[in-house]
Amino acid sequence: MEYWNFTPVSIIYFISAAISFLLVYFGFKLRPVKGAVLFSLMMFFVGLWVSAALIEFFNDKFEVMIIMIKIEYTAMAGASIFWLLFTSVYTNSDKWLKPWVYILIIIIPLITLYNIYQAPNETYIHETYEIVTIKGITIFKRNFANGFFIWTAFAYTMLLSGFIIVVVSIIKSSLTFKRQLIYLTPIIFIVLIPNLFFITGNNFIDPYDPTPLALLLVCILFLITMYQHKFLNISPVAHDLVFRNVKSAVIVIDIQGRIVEINPAGELILETANERYIGKELKQYLPEPVSLISESVGKSEIKAELTLGQDKRNYEVQITALENSSGLIRGHVILLWDITEQKMALFELDAYARSVAHDLKAPLGQIMGFAKLLNEEELLDDNTKATYLKNIEDGGEKMKNIIDGLLMLAKIRNQDKIVLDEIRMQDVLQSVFERMNSKIMTFGAEFVLPSSFHKAMGNYLWLEEVWVNLLSNAIKYGGRPPLIEFGSVPEGDKIKFWIKDNGSGLSVEEHPKLFLEFNRFHPNKAQIKGHGLGLSIVQRIITKMGGEVGVESKEGEGATFFFTLKSN
Repeated sequence: MEYWNFTPVSIIYFISAAISFLLVYFGFKLRPVKGAVLFSLMMFFVGLWVSAALIEFFNDKFEVMIIMIKIEYTAMAGASIFWLLFTSVYTNSDKWLKPWVYILIIIIPLITLYNIYQAPNETYIHETYEIVTIKGITIFKRNFANGFFIWTAFAYTMLLSGFIIVVVSIIKSSLTFKRQLIYLTPIIFIVLIPNLFFITGNNFIDPYDPTPLALLLVCILFLITMYQHKFLNISPVAHDLVFRNVKSAVIVIDIQGRIVEINPAGELILETANERYIGKELKQYLPEPVSLISESVGKSEIKAELTLGQDKRNYEVQITALENSSGLIRGHVILLWDITEQKMALFELDAYARSVAHDLKAPLGQIMGFAKLLNEEELLDDNTKATYLKNIEDGGEKMKNIIDGLLMLAKIRNQDKIVLDEIRMQDVLQSVFERMNSKIMTFGAEFVLPSSFHKAMGNYLWLEEVWVNLLSNAIKYGGRPPLIEFGSVPEGDKIKFWIKDNGSGLSVEEHPKLFLEFNRFHPNKAQIKGHGLGLSIVQRIITKMGGEVGVESKEGEGATFFFTLKSN
């Protein structure tokens, strides 16, 4: 023990090192939190720094002091670098951390450590090393060379850069995270100011190095923040990260109606590509929300439902006034949720209810009525019984077709992706003809087929369903007898397939409603069996395969239904 000269100050060094390693443990326990591992590494190097300073200062053996100097510089390099990395990652400000940035960051530390590890030889960091006695205390004195000040400038840059990142994040963060980050801002000054006094020869607690002692306050601040404000339990989410990734459209306008901020979802609604929106008046692009604000003067919150854009999508709109501390409105935040799919789902649900009430009720009543007659009438001849049974069978078949159609719609909607393969359409149609042979023979349908179809990408089973529905309609609504023509033609990177009947055709006004569930437009639809689900099924299937459906028809000239698929 002859080499040790402990004083009461050594207790502070020891406590600082102990708390540092305790924080390493806490940070490692919270490692799933973004930045927690970097915090642990930073505190490990802080603890290593203080421990080496403790051994160096309170030991008077030259060889031990040289070893501790090397460890101190290693720890200082690690602590300063990981402080910058931790503040960047924890505050979600790490986009700038590219591979070349890491290389730049480690150049000066590597050069410095290479020189330090030449000690006790003269290096560009320290000119000489000597043991001196000041105020009765033996210390290890280093005479700084020019390289030391380059290293110090680098370390200060790392610490101050992390400080700037924290300050910027405080401005962007919510109140919960502001409280976390505010506790981190004094850390830089607690470390830098004592260190600056030390290296300039103005040390107010000479001969002790005040920097390791100041690190005790840093550790205490981390502990307070960790237990009082959930530091590392929940990490701050940068304003920009949330604003740009939120799925709903967010538009912020000032009191003059000019766009102050807009997220990518909002830009999509404005529909003008490569446009710089900031500073422009919103009414140039979306006059509807601006009109709502004008019509609701004085209201702090406005809710409405609007139809916007060329494709007429439905949006739920919420407009909230931005008030300053005096209660004056300085702008508005406009939130838009696309509810088109929900509206469509509600429409489908309503259509389903109408189908159950109308389409199912009639055949069910038919089944029950004839079943009751069969049960009550004892003296029925065989022909009458057969007629009643046939009516019951027809009603059951109609109910089965409706239910199958609804199940098909549900199956298509719930299937996220359809596997596409190269399709020979003539093979698909052959299966369809065999499947519908009975109906074809009943109506005496005649077909005009091309010598071959263009190859396309699709799903065999789903395309069979498409053709079954299109052919069924063509037979039902075609002429008598039905004359049905098939064909295909390339259109850009897609193939257009079509089926044409010789029926009475459709008016232009009827075209947009054809692919909605439960819509039927044939003038004799009361005499023709059907439930209006076929074309809706066709549209859903083709859309899932990346194509489009449509119709070309004029009254009295038949109808041509078509769909597109990706070409091979």
